[in-house]
Amino acid sequence: MKSKISFEHFARLCQGAKLQAVEVTEAHWQIRGGLRIVNVYPVTKRGSSYYIQGMSSGVKGTPLEAIKAATKPPRQEKRHERNSQEKNK
Repeated sequence: MKSKISFEHFARLCQGAKLQAVEVTEAHWQIRGGLRIVNVYPVTKRGSSYYIQGMSSGVKGTPLEAIKAATKPPRQEKRHERNSQEKNK
């Protein structure tokens, strides 16, 4: 299975966004220079996906969406805090 986007094209898009593209392997690319490192997997059994450093799981999405994700601050997940009554039990 081959990616719909070549690494060279991906690297030019990253450069245009002031990011650095690194080809770790043919099936694993990295975006550096953004708010977080983003690992891009352009070809998987279920399509392309990416993983943002610090997140608990990957995201199904295109390499172009991964470039956008590298330039945005990560979503803050709300943590549920127990109320004081539950703490004292």
